[in-house]
Amino acid sequence: MVKYAITNYQANSNRIYVTGTSCGGMMTEALLAVYPDISKRGAFAGQVVGGAWTPITHTAQEWGDIARACYPGYTGSRPRVQLWHGTADGTINYSNQVEAIMQWVMFWV
Repeated sequence: MVKYAITNYQANSNRIYVTGTSCGGMMTEALLAVYPDISKRGAFAGQVVGGAWTPITHTAQEWGDIARACYPGYTGSRPRVQLWHGTADGTINYSNQVEAIMQWVMFWV
């Protein structure tokens, strides 16, 4: 869809941003991991890529490996991210924020 808009509507490919919260946040993370060559920035509140509703812990390296595996072999630049998360969310555990920070810091390594 994004490539179509760039090609057919001359969208600025250097200004492709994705954002979302809750399920939209998880979709945002998936888009950033699967298409790091398209999105330049992302902001989200949600889970880690490859995570679950309940807290799951991995090392930062493992989280980064999970995200990078969404586009194996990709060596280009990766999107910058901003993470949002509140402490009052009854669905997504706040401890997942720490896991998400580890994942997205390691996404670039």
